[in-house]
Amino acid sequence: MGLLSQGSPLNWAETKKYADHVRKHGILQFVNIYNKVKDRQKDVLKWGDEVRVQLSTNLKLL
Repeated sequence: MGLLSQGSPLNWAETKKYADHVRKHGILQFVNIYNKVKDRQKDVLKWGDEVRVQLSTNLKLL
């Protein structure tokens, strides 16, 4: 994702049109990343990784 130099944010009604698409693709991205790195051990966490670790830990508890 790069710098948005032109454009304007969507209003709420316009945003709602894309909510299902964003939700579906966000889940798909998470699952793909999880499957790619699930077997790593003793890996150094980078900024943002802690969120994925917490989510996957909580999912295992369900």
